[in-house]
This record gives sequence, structure tokens and C-alpha cells, in this order.
Amino acid sequence: HLSGEGKVTEEREFADQEQNLGGHEFNTATRDPHGKVEVKADGRLRVTLSDLARTASSGEDPLFWFRVEQEKPDFGAFAVPVAPAPPNRDVRLATVWSTHLRRGERVPLQIFLRRRGGLTNAIRFEAEGLPEGMKCEALELAGDRASGWLMLEAAEGAPAWAGELRIAGRALGAASNLERRVSSGMVVWNVGDANNERVWTRLNTGLSASISGQERAALRLNVESNAVVEAKAGAKVSFPIRFDREEAFDRAVKLKPSGMAALDAAKEMEVAAKTNSALYELDLGQVKLATGEHVFRFEATSTGAYRRQTKAETEAIEAKAKEAEASTKQIEEELKLAKDAVAKAEAKEADAKKAKVKEFEGRKEKLAADIKRWRESIKPQDQTVRAWSGGVRLKVLP
Repeated sequence: HLSGEGKVTEEREFADQEQNLGGHEFNTATRDPHGKVEVKADGRLRVTLSDLARTASSGEDPLFWFRVEQEKPDFGAFAVPVAPAPPNRDVRLATVWSTHLRRGERVPLQIFLRRRGGLTNAIRFEAEGLPEGMKCEALELAGDRASGWLMLEAAEGAPAWAGELRIAGRALGAASNLERRVSSGMVVWNVGDANNERVWTRLNTGLSASISGQERAALRLNVESNAVVEAKAGAKVSFPIRFDREEAFDRAVKLKPSGMAALDAAKEMEVAAKTNSALYELDLGQVKLATGEHVFRFEATSTGAYRRQTKAETEAIEAKAKEAEASTKQIEEELKLAKDAVAKAEAKEADAKKAKVKEFEGRKEKLAADIKRWRESIKPQDQTVRAWSGGVRLKVLP
């Protein structure tokens, strides 16, 4: 800053934005600095822009985009589909994932919020214009929070659908007229280890989603009471949980509360195989929650034998394989006759007879390959699934 008396003072220096909201899967840190300058007196302000990373080619002047504006409260947000957790949690995977719901399933979207201009108001996020059979619990991020989960849910009888979701964020309180549409983010391709390879991501204006009109979620869970639970700090609180499973997913279930950083300290409970209910005890002496009302969810993980095809599709493929087996037996009989004909044929007819044998052998090999491929396609594969409860409201008393 150059004052009217010719005195030069350095006001501020701005470096890279190192705040990373999305972790290794969606790194929001950037080398583009921004900040606030409050000039105390009239005068001239000199701005120096430097390429400290020296990314410009030799002999070229670096090109900068510089914007100055008056400070005003604002925010921006984007949503990212939550990919399945890797079996080994020490591995830093980044996975391309989509927002697809089976009937009866809940699927989370992670909302990342960046506030600007000193905005401290809570922001409420809601999905608008949802299709038939889909609903969404609103998410409210207080002034000290920058991310949270928006949970989508497909009804048991939801029809098939594919389209674009519209999610809006609205500031609460004095800035209630401030509303922004939420964009979407995605990983461009899978990365096996983010320690060794850069994760490429991009932002999109819309968020695509879909509902399966036939397949049901393999595992579903609900907390049996929707009422606000009240408990004193340090007490133990019990939550009755009910599971609804598909037949092939009857193995043990790992159950844990999630959705808040403080809940990382909560114990993980293992529910026995073929059990459809559990009582989870949350120890508020172990999990330090502040006085007030909190919203969280229960997360369940299990494995089972999964087929991509519906029951009707599986039966149709098996019927086709059995039909091919019957055709194979007929071909084998014809092949035997053809080989006998070759043995009895005169020299001038032998080549034609051998060609017929080769034809039958080719048809038999093709049918064998088809039968194997069809049965492999309907063979169950072990798969890990996750499920979430609806929002659980807990009020911690002094």
C-alpha cells in the first residue's frame, strides 16, 4: 500500500489454498490463492503476481487471471457419490462410482461446502423434483461444518428411473435469500493407490442418478424408533435395530454409528449370521458428543452371494443352457454317425464325409463354450454390501 505521504507498507501475502475438503478421493486444494484485504487509509495498492511453481515455459510470460470484488457473503457446493470402502482401509483407493439405487436402498451423497465472504450461517441442502418412489432427507450444515451426507432412498415399489437430480443449498437466518444450486463431482478413472498416482477429478453442472425397477437392496436396516432420544452426557443409550436381508445375504453383519467425526470412537458391533435384530449400546462416556441435538446414522456391512440377474433372468439363462445340452446330445449322435460314414466311405467320398465330421465338431465346441459362458454369468459372486439407517436424532443433556 502506497499512502499519500509516499510510505509503502505490505498489507498481505496470499499463498496456495491448502484446504482440502474431499481427502485423497476429491482433493480441493489449489495453487490459486485468494484472500481478503482491508485497506485502512486512502492510497494506491500495488499487487504483485508471481508464478512460484515456475510452470511457464522458457521465454513465455505467465498469464494470470486476477479479480477484485467487494466482499459479500456467498457459498458454493458440490456433491460426490460415496464409493464403497476398500476391504483394507489402509489402502488409498479412488473409485469411479455412480448414484444408483436398488429398491428399498439408501445411498449417500457427500456434500462439500465452501463458504466465502465471511458467511457463517447454517446451510440447508435439499433435493428438488424427485421422481416417483425416491425421497431425500435434508442436510443442514452448521457454520463450523464444511461437509456432510445427503441420503437418498428408493421405496420398495419404486419404478425404474434414470435422470438428473437437482439439489439446492439455502442459507438460513439473516442470509435466507441466498440460494445456490449444487454441482456434482466425480473421479475420472480408478486409482489403486493415491500415494503413488494422482487422482483426476472433475466437476459437472448436473448430477445423474437412477433406480432399478426390479432389483431389491441386499441388506436394509432401520432404527425401530423415530423419536428424539434424550440422554445425559456420559450415559449409555440403547438403539433397537431391525435388519431386512435378501436370502443370499444371511451372514454376520458389522454395525456401527457413523456420520460424525466423534463417532469414530464408537465400538463396532458384530451381529450373528441369520439374525434380523440387534440392540446397539452407544457409550456417551466413550464418544464425546457436545450438549445439544445431533443427527447420525447406523452403517451396516455384510457379505453374500450376489447375482446381477433377477430370478426370472437366471431361470431363463439356465433354461437356455439346458436346451443347448439337449442339442449337444443330438449333435453327438450325428457326429458318431458321420465318423462311421467316414470309416466306410470310398476314397472319392472321404473328403466330403470328413468335412461333415468337422462341422459337427465345430457346432459341439461352440455349444459347450456357450453353455459355460451362460452358467458363468449366473454364478453367484461374493460381494460386500453396505447399508445405512435413516437419520437418528440424539439429544445430549448436560
